Amino acid sequence: MSRITFLRTLVNNGWTIVNRRAVCSKIGKSNFEEIVALAKKKGITGDVFEYQMVKDELLPTKLTDIKSTLLEQSADVRKWGKELRTGDTYCWNSELYGKFKELDSGMENRAIHRGIDDKVKTLAKDKLFDKCKPLGRDEIHYRGEMYFPRGKTLDDYNMLANLKPGDIYEPKTFLWITDNEAYALETYCNPLSFNKNVFYEIFCPAEAKVIQANYGFSSNGMFTEGVYPRTTRLKILNNELKDGILRLRVELLP
Repeated sequence: MSRITFLRTLVNNGWTIVNRRAVCSKIGKSNFEEIVALAKKKGITGDVFEYQMVKDELLPTKLTDIKSTLLEQSADVRKWGKELRTGDTYCWNSELYGKFKELDSGMENRAIHRGIDDKVKTLAKDKLFDKCKPLGRDEIHYRGEMYFPRGKTLDDYNMLANLKPGDIYEPKTFLWITDNEAYALETYCNPLSFNKNVFYEIFCPAEAKVIQANYGFSSNGMFTEGVYPRTTRLKILNNELKDGILRLRVELLP
């Protein structure tokens, strides 16, 4: 948002110089500036709220409660260490989804990881991510994996099981993901089988480049399927074995 547009939005919401002074005179300039600073840390800025509402809330009798609310960590901060930014305007790069699928013969991740993939197609898929726009908002994504309980895949599973918080994991292959937890968990993890199961919960920042498109319906409406580039780096935040599933909570690094 340009500075002119921002200022125009403030005025349209009633935040004139006179009105700002009226609030300051009511609660004191230092209190006003402290609340503004706390609100900014929460991602709340003057272009969001209308003066008409704020003037009735920023009262001397409510200051303690307002500051406490703004200082309180949200569930997102407690879990991820940061607030999740949400909004309706963001880019899925969905126009590239079909092109990626055309180049992908399915279940190629381990082939790429071991260097026995179709190099021409893999490079063509890499180039699609060069055309991607950043996602545009923070999202939580999910992924499920199954590993055979013997051979090379067991070694891969054990490597994941031994990752510690703070470790950086580089899959070096494309990773299919979804924004629907149940779809990832129920489709790609089966704790009743003899396979080893891994479930990822991924904090994906707005700066990431993801090819993503609407995929199916659930009780919560439409959900997406997407894919990360093979340059993806994941920071381990938590690693635990629960109910027969190795659960990794990770952050995708820009």
